[in-house]
Order: sequence, then C-alpha cells, then structure tokens
Amino acid sequence: MPPAAGIVARPARENLLRALGRRYRRGAHAVKARIFVGGYRPEQEHQFEQQSLVRLRRLAPALGVTGVVGTALSIGARSLLPDAQHTELRLMLLPMLLLMTIAIFTAQSVRGYGTAAAACAATLTFGALLGAQGMASPLMYFLPGLLIVVMATSFFWINFTQLAAGLLVCNLFLVPFAVQGLTRAEWIYGGVHVLLSIAGASVGHLMMQDYRRRAFIQARRLSAMSSTDELTGIHNRRHFLDMGCRIDARMRESLRPLSVLYLDIDHFKSLNDRYGHAAGDQALRSLARTVNQLIRAQDLVGRIGGEEFAVLLPDCPIDDAIESAERLRQALAQIARPDGWLTVSIGVAQRLESEDLSSTLHRADLAMLNAKQAGRNAVKVSPLAA
Repeated sequence: MPPAAGIVARPARENLLRALGRRYRRGAHAVKARIFVGGYRPEQEHQFEQQSLVRLRRLAPALGVTGVVGTALSIGARSLLPDAQHTELRLMLLPMLLLMTIAIFTAQSVRGYGTAAAACAATLTFGALLGAQGMASPLMYFLPGLLIVVMATSFFWINFTQLAAGLLVCNLFLVPFAVQGLTRAEWIYGGVHVLLSIAGASVGHLMMQDYRRRAFIQARRLSAMSSTDELTGIHNRRHFLDMGCRIDARMRESLRPLSVLYLDIDHFKSLNDRYGHAAGDQALRSLARTVNQLIRAQDLVGRIGGEEFAVLLPDCPIDDAIESAERLRQALAQIARPDGWLTVSIGVAQRLESEDLSSTLHRADLAMLNAKQAGRNAVKVSPLAA
C-alpha cells in the first residue's frame, strides 16, 4: 500500500508544481505588461533575451576593465591605510576577474551569461569584504563597496531572475558580519544600505529593461514594415524575392524541385472603377487570407504588385503544383465580391536547372497571361515545364 500511495502522490505533486509554475509565469507576464512601455508579448521573450545577450556581451570588456581597475585602485588605497590584510589574495582576484570577463563575452546562452556575471559580481564583492578586514569598523567600510557593486552590475542582467540572483549573491557577504555580531547602529546602517541596494538596482534594471524592450519592439515593427505588404499582411515583393532566392538555392543544392504559382485577380480594374477601392482592397485581403490558409507551412506567398500574387512551392514537382493551383482557384471562386465571385487566373511553372528564380517567375507570369486569354478563371502551365 505505501508504494502505491507514493506512486499516486508523485504525479499529484508534479502537477501541483507545474500549476504553480504556470501561475508564476502568468503573473510575471502580467506584471511586465503593466511595467514596460511599448508593449509586452510573452511569446517574444526568448527572442528579446537572445538579442539582449548579444548586446550585453559586447559590454563585457567595459565591465571587466572597470572591475579590474576599481579593484586595483581599492587595493592600492587600502595598502596606504594601517592594518592592511589579504593584499596578496586580493591581487589574485584580478586575473580571476579577467577570466570571468572572457566567460561573459563568450557566453552562448542566457544561463551561461548569468552564471558568469553572477560570479564576477561575487568576486568584486568578495574583494570589498577582504579590503574591509583590519578596519576599526569593517562593516562601515564594506557597505559602500557593496552598494557600488550592486548598482554597477544592475544594468548588465538580462532578466529579473538574474538580477535577484545577483542581489542575493552580493548580500550574502553580509553574513560574516552578522555572525560576528553587530551593534544596533550597524544593524540599522546595514539594513538601510541593503534596502538602498535592492531598490536602486531594481530601478536601474527596470529602466534598462524598458529601454531595451522599446528598441526591440521598434526594431521588430520596422522589420515587419520593410518586409510585409501593409494591406494584405503577407510578404511584399522585395522580401518575397529575397526569401525566394534563399529557398531556390537550398532546393538547387539538394536537387529537389521548385515550382511557382502566379495569380492575378480577374476583372480587378472594373471592380475598383465600379465599386471603389475599398471593394478592391477587400478582395485583395480575402485572397491573401485564403491563400495563406491553403498553402503548406514551407510555402511562401507574396504580393508582387497590384492584384498580382506569387506562391513559391519548394520540394514540389509540377504535377503537385498544378493540383495546388487548381485547389486555390476553386477555393477563391467561392469568395463573393460586389459584382459576382472572386475568380483568378493562375500560371504554373517549375524551375529549370538552367534558370534562376526570376526567370521561373517570368514563365509563370506568361502562363498566367495565357489563362487570361483563355477566358480567365483558369490554370495554365508554362510549356517549358509541362
């Protein structure tokens, strides 16, 4: 009976821990959404942290040089005062700081970066602790150094978890003073410094986080504006061709087929002339939405210009491409527009070994013109690829 009870209890505990973890993450996301200006999206957190990692690693040399120079100056100043202790040990911290700086600069993950940065902050705080030894009031000498380390490193943390870990590591060096015994005045003075370090570091970290998030969101918006057609929400011509060339190169290297569909809305000009551009815009949006729903995840769709669209079908032979084109034609013909139904003419072409993507698109365009001449609402195949 006891083993069976344990087997039942373990999944229950695990489910409880997972539920608490999900609740914590939701609460953290809600807090961030209220704090950070410019918008917060939990699904973008990983990308934001990776971008922060790249940017903050570049500041590692500045952090390392500042730490080494500051520690060296502190050692020199302390040697001028009476009862200097642990000078040799403090000098050994200088190469350790350089090694930690290299670890921060070369970190490949957010966790590795945070670990190296926490070790660097702990080393700096340990150096301040050693320098306080031998003073008449060691705590009063140590607290300003602790405050400086905490405030200086608050800008280098990628997320709040790393900030909390850094604060904990640095403030743990107050334990030896508490064990040795403190006066009432030292308790009050030390408590004030701890609260100041936590509050100051948190504010500094949040300010830097907000600045980085603003820059991250703005960069994403600019990237989307430069690569997306504003009306339909799909790739614009330039971005479609850029990505298409990459897909074309990948298919060519692996000797796999690549096909292209070229779509043009039938009687689009008359729709605009008779019912206004709002009706034409609605037709374009409906087409883009329907095509996006029907194509595969690896396919690429873009608005080439006006009422013309192109679909890139990697790893798709011509016969499958014809079937896809016919399926699109039939689905689009079910969409109503003020003067009837949204029909399209589609040209299909498969890339030849001797041509580039632009040539394949041109042949698909010519096939689309053949579909227009054949009466519209039809699929035609480029003769060279048939």
